Amino acid sequence: MDNMDMHASTKALMNPLVLNLVFSYMDAPTLKSARSVCTLWADLGAAFLGEQVTVTFRTEHCCRKKTSKSSKELASLHPKLARSILLIMFPSPCGWVSLPKNLTTNLPQISNHIVILDVMMISKFIPTLEQMWRTHHFPNLGLLTLTVILIKVDHRDTSEDEDDNSGHFIVDEDNHGHFAHSIDQDDEESDDAVEIVVVAPKIPQFLTLPNLRSLKIVVREQNENGQDDGISSICQRLLNSAPNILHVDIDASFYPDFTPCEKLKVLSYTFVQYFDDWAEADEFVDTSELAGMLDTCRNSLSGLSLSCPHDWENFAPGTFVLPSSPTLMVMHIEEMYPLGNFLHRVNLPNLTHVTFSGYNRNCMGLTHIFKNFDLPHERITSLTVEVFYTYVEADVETAAKIVRLFPSVKKFRLKLTICVDNDEDEPNVTEMLQSFATWDLTSGSVEIESDKDTTDVMAVLRGLVVWKALSRTAVNFEATGSPTFVLDDEMEEILLYCRSLRWIKMSGFQMEEEDRDRFEEFIDEHALQISLLNWVN
Repeated sequence: MDNMDMHASTKALMNPLVLNLVFSYMDAPTLKSARSVCTLWADLGAAFLGEQVTVTFRTEHCCRKKTSKSSKELASLHPKLARSILLIMFPSPCGWVSLPKNLTTNLPQISNHIVILDVMMISKFIPTLEQMWRTHHFPNLGLLTLTVILIKVDHRDTSEDEDDNSGHFIVDEDNHGHFAHSIDQDDEESDDAVEIVVVAPKIPQFLTLPNLRSLKIVVREQNENGQDDGISSICQRLLNSAPNILHVDIDASFYPDFTPCEKLKVLSYTFVQYFDDWAEADEFVDTSELAGMLDTCRNSLSGLSLSCPHDWENFAPGTFVLPSSPTLMVMHIEEMYPLGNFLHRVNLPNLTHVTFSGYNRNCMGLTHIFKNFDLPHERITSLTVEVFYTYVEADVETAAKIVRLFPSVKKFRLKLTICVDNDEDEPNVTEMLQSFATWDLTSGSVEIESDKDTTDVMAVLRGLVVWKALSRTAVNFEATGSPTFVLDDEMEEILLYCRSLRWIKMSGFQMEEEDRDRFEEFIDEHALQISLLNWVN
């Protein structure tokens, strides 16, 4: 290669357009190596590397009076590498938790570039974390996740500056923060120490987060009432500062006010139950508080997911009524009971997709869910129901009621758990499934979990054979306890009648190897869409 060729190659390798194209095809390890070539490559490669990696900051395990010798400062972080940040805040043995020093050092330079921020804590929230949102701009932050694990109620001083903030940070009943200062004063009449409580002004709002689109807050393993008071304050201030937020996902026991979130489209709320061994009674969802929370975002939501399990042993909840929501299109309710009469066209005029899940885990049937629903909703086109079959005539009547209430359903998924206590129980599964035959489905799915032998398989297939949408319906039988599958003439006959089913999956059944070979030959001979999975010989 002559000098001219070398000059052209060098020039090409220093051309930002060429380098950007090359870097776009590199994986993270290759990009890290390429950035060490020169400052230009380091600068251009940082943007591509920042899209693939997450920079992690951890709290130092040290006490206030002594800094750990193993603590290391992170060198200045290239701003383009700060697209995704993970902040892990673990308390030290002394209980002190603060922002990592290497994070506070880099924040002024990188806060403008952070798009994804994930904060994980094993502590209650502390003033220094609030300070981060009060003093630093995050104009491009789009996704924020806060996870709090094993919250510990600790009123000890958590401030960094002992001279300026000596005392205890406390969150009062209104979620306002203040410090309780202990001051020793000389007094002519008494030598006793005098405690003076100084209440600071309400914590100011956080700086605006103009591009925050998604907020997720998870509070786990709560063991004492009031443990998430601090996180509720943080959550509310974040919501107040995010005018363009679209999606909120909360697992906690507080009920935020979404009035400032005029553009909120999707809300997922899971009530986190307290398990306090010392309390007289555990705390469960307050249905009136929940309804009040939902009322603050009723005019903007298009998607809503609620998971609020109750105390089934000491059952005394109020009836939940979903507020009128003119824009709601998709609704998912898990385990909530009892439900009021809100699932109708007047209350939810644009609702099209409805899911009721988890009721099979609590031995609750169709009647438990749909008991209070009595007004039709012709716009619902998709319905998913997960229930326990209760062997009562009411389930058959409720199935017919569902078809009358929601005549326009095109996509239907039914997950049915069948459990027999004795051999005298005669299920009405056939009659119940026949009630859905009039729906002209574009997609149907029936999932059966049972501990019986072929009795339930026969009952289900007899119920499905009359469906108008048989060719657009799939069936999944999952056997528990390895019951015996019997392929007799009656079973062969019903399988042939249902041969137009989209497919059938059978798993967990027991069958002798010779009988299973005969079954597979029967499937091949008649070109049946049947799959045998996890069978026991």
